[in-house]
Amino acid sequence: MWDSSIDRHPLRDNLPYWTKVQYKNSPSLDKNDTVLECTRTLEIQVAWVLRCRKCLYEARWVKLRSHKHAILLAAMVVVVIVESFNHRLVLGPVASDLAISGTQLLAFLTIFDEKINRRVALVALSVAFVSAWAHYVMPENSPQDGIRLANHSALLLLFGFATIVMLRHIFEQRVVRIDDVIGAVCGYILAGAAWAHLFMVIEIFVPGCFSVGQGFGIGLDTWHGRLAVLNYVSLGSLTGVGSGQVVAVRPPATVLTALEAVFGQFYIAIVVAQLVGARLSQGLKQTAPPTSE
Repeated sequence: MWDSSIDRHPLRDNLPYWTKVQYKNSPSLDKNDTVLECTRTLEIQVAWVLRCRKCLYEARWVKLRSHKHAILLAAMVVVVIVESFNHRLVLGPVASDLAISGTQLLAFLTIFDEKINRRVALVALSVAFVSAWAHYVMPENSPQDGIRLANHSALLLLFGFATIVMLRHIFEQRVVRIDDVIGAVCGYILAGAAWAHLFMVIEIFVPGCFSVGQGFGIGLDTWHGRLAVLNYVSLGSLTGVGSGQVVAVRPPATVLTALEAVFGQFYIAIVVAQLVGARLSQGLKQTAPPTSE
């Protein structure tokens, strides 16, 4: 007969229906045996639910990874807009630095997959983080040229190395997806950022390398303003659409702006040729008739 004491057991609401029926139809079974069987069944159910949740999280992570370059590109566009204001008026100083540091961390997690590359990039990223936030704890009138030099040198290494890794990934690619094309665009913008930080390092050692027009003169009153102006110079030289409002007038900035223009043209030509070649090769493999043995 059915033992009413099982109705007061803590596992009663989790008992499978078939187990209750089995116990009800089998008076010879002991109540403890039934509870033990229900406990085992419950453990199996919990393990199954946890495994399903893990599979769901892994599927979501894989889907997110398949769009990693698109996410990085969106974050980089936001940072470029934020850095274009000389006083960080869009989000304020703290929020702007948070957005910039977060994008740098996102680039680190997105681009560097191999262990050796991550170690090199982690050193540069750590130096960039520390030097970027150090001025919040330093005295207001203390010299900051050393911190700025460390920051721009670390970001030059980080973004330059990221561009090299992106180019190598493009040349190794055999199957071209939309996210790979977006990754090439990310590498192009990262290259422009690396050149901009190179110009910032030159500006520390050789001030006055760039002649700034009247409309851009107000941008040089702060360090963030100089970075905004040199970002504009870098992207203009890289794409070849500079307006001439900011011109390099002293070496080595004069030759480096020309070299950046050459790099930008070769980047587009080589990357587009590689992507088109990989796409054509992929299409030929898909349309090739099967070979008969």
